[in-house]
Amino acid sequence: MVGMQRWTILWLGLAGVAGAQTLDEIDVAESMKQIRAKVNHDLNRLPNYTCTETIERSVQEPPSKHFVLQDLIRLEVALVDRAEIFAWPGSREFQSSHLRDLVPGGAIGNGSFALHAKSVFDGRAAAIERAGETKLGDRRVMEYRYTVPRKLSRFALRHGDREANIGYGGSFYIDQENGSLVRLIVRANDIPQELSIPAEQEILDYQQVRLGEDDFLLPKSSEMRMTSADGSVSLNKTAFTACRQYSTESTLIFTDPTETPGAGPVPNEIRDVPVGLKMEVRLLTPLVWAKSAVGDPLTAQVRRDVKVDKRVVIPKGSQLKGRLICLERRANPSGGSAYLVGVRFEELLASRWRGAVKTQLVEALPMPELMPMRRGPMPRNAPTPVITGAHPSGQNLFVVYNEPRFTDGLDLVLGTIGVGEPSSESQKK
Repeated sequence: MVGMQRWTILWLGLAGVAGAQTLDEIDVAESMKQIRAKVNHDLNRLPNYTCTETIERSVQEPPSKHFVLQDLIRLEVALVDRAEIFAWPGSREFQSSHLRDLVPGGAIGNGSFALHAKSVFDGRAAAIERAGETKLGDRRVMEYRYTVPRKLSRFALRHGDREANIGYGGSFYIDQENGSLVRLIVRANDIPQELSIPAEQEILDYQQVRLGEDDFLLPKSSEMRMTSADGSVSLNKTAFTACRQYSTESTLIFTDPTETPGAGPVPNEIRDVPVGLKMEVRLLTPLVWAKSAVGDPLTAQVRRDVKVDKRVVIPKGSQLKGRLICLERRANPSGGSAYLVGVRFEELLASRWRGAVKTQLVEALPMPELMPMRRGPMPRNAPTPVITGAHPSGQNLFVVYNEPRFTDGLDLVLGTIGVGEPSSESQKK
């Protein structure tokens, strides 16, 4: 993403096994044994399940002390055989075990869903001490502090193309009444200088969630902060919602929010979409700043017949299905705000056939403003700026000024390229 640091946190596996446990008090050792057994029981009995993960990414730039919202990201995350895998909402299958494959730009991290807790409680790499009783909200909890040295850690931190294992530590909080994990704090404490990341911390809160016919301990939310060498701070707030259980033998199909009940069956005939076409489409899916998220499915409609040698190859009214790949607010040098918008389409649905499609943005044209009747041609607003190859995927972005809601009246001119071809930006490299 333009102007954003590329940070990624990777959990490569569970922490290794250290030597003999060293704690100051025997009662602490015994209580830790019980806590490990309880938390591991809660974690190990988890079924395969998936949740919707919504990430709110903000940045604080020095000398300001305030965070400014950069974008929202929405995706599906699943725990399958004790591993995290990810997909976009509406996908028919999970696509990657690495979050950075789906979100290549900006500060992003995985491990919040399941791996953080497993790394601390499953194994003996963490040295633990009891800090004392405290309260989180109205709950009485016992705080424990832990550390994992870099030589025993499987926690990797990535900045751009550089990656290294790091040491980490922090605190966790256990409910005094039922012995359940309430909160886990993970703080990097041994970051190699070559990563240029002075500090990183994540806070995870847990809750009991009903899956099927039983309750399970699942993450509720997390908050991750990363500080860069220039003093800027990235803040990611993540919420996990709509959690549900599934069987690995089942076919994973998520409901596409852009599909309208009663819209009719999807055509079975599959055709190749010719390359080198230009089609004018209108975006149908509402895009609203601070509500629409990267990853949300989109629908656009072809406004005019697309012809080759006077033959209609894409009829007017055909729909394009895709998703939002960028929606980021920037300061406008002339005042107000500028919004960077990126869309990617992957499927074309005509009345009798469908086909995979790959497009490149050519133009983004706003509709003319409503004006009184007058003689002469109706004036048209100036074209919306298009930034070539601005997204990490090579996709083009367009710019909308001072308008946090851009829904109706937005026409895009798209060019079709081969499904297996790189974008124009990638071809330049």
